Amino acid sequence: VRLLLDDTEKTMLAKTQWKENGFRWELPQEVDYKHLVAVKEHPYFGSMSINDTHARILYQPIMLYGFLSDQQRGYFQLLKTSHDYSSTDSGSYMYVDRNIYIKGEKELSQNNTKVIHAVNLNLQKGWNTVNNNTTITESGMKISITTEVSPPSEWAFLTSN
Repeated sequence: VRLLLDDTEKTMLAKTQWKENGFRWELPQEVDYKHLVAVKEHPYFGSMSINDTHARILYQPIMLYGFLSDQQRGYFQLLKTSHDYSSTDSGSYMYVDRNIYIKGEKELSQNNTKVIHAVNLNLQKGWNTVNNNTTITESGMKISITTEVSPPSEWAFLTSN
């Protein structure tokens, strides 16, 4: 199992072995400055209310990829889906270089679908667990990103293909 910023070995944060039907991993204490961007330049957060626009944040989500003989087979995700599949909660990790809060909404259009990003984050310096809720609405989709709700606690393995 490899903890990556993307699907290449160039940005691997950690690596661990699958044993006894599971794995154990730790996030690095600090993230290299080259992986961080100013929060005011983040495509979703930049136009929202931010108490410290000089803070730097890990831009891309980290992924836990499963490999077999150096071939990627899928990825692990903290995941919970509603019974009618209209809502999904997923967990992710965000890294910031100082304590900040980010609040606001941003409406985007993706593939002719209205997508509202609602953000309510109170992030402490270092790693933070974040809940991402995606809900299908009559007019499109709403994605809520918050530290106010705990993310799901069970891991799912999703295959790549």
